[in-house]
Amino acid sequence: MAHSKIKLVISDFHLGAGPILPDGTPNYLEDFFHDKKLVEFLNYYLTGDYAKIEVELVINGDFFNHLQVYPDEKHPELLTERVAVMRTGVIMDGHSEVFLALSQFATTPKHSIVFMIGNHDMGLLWPAVGEYIRERLDGNVRVHSDPVYADQGVWIEHGNQQV
Repeated sequence: MAHSKIKLVISDFHLGAGPILPDGTPNYLEDFFHDKKLVEFLNYYLTGDYAKIEVELVINGDFFNHLQVYPDEKHPELLTERVAVMRTGVIMDGHSEVFLALSQFATTPKHSIVFMIGNHDMGLLWPAVGEYIRERLDGNVRVHSDPVYADQGVWIEHGNQQV
């Protein structure tokens, strides 16, 4: 493979609590129904030549939908650090296959994940949320709090930013 490092960029998946709530009812707030395809995508970049080179996954905002987690919540827009950590856990549990694959990706040598902050996952601004994600994924994971990611001639911004 000619490349020694590649960057993968994904954005706006809006993961919620999962398609089915813990009580067995459908979650009408869920926007993401492609867990298996995302897992296949991540696994692809763990095999073959990609297993030998540096691969950075940049998640360009709105991966978590901190604003739409509980269907009957009265004030979903009220977000505190404690609430953001709790909602992040609910989202990770609702998409457990995705987060298992992300953990496998992040713990693979030369592989890393960068979470950028979007307008639906602004809970990532709190350090405790980033720490929670790093603990759950247990690998090379960081939250990039600057509205722009610029590295080696690559410029990434979420789209709701005004730079």
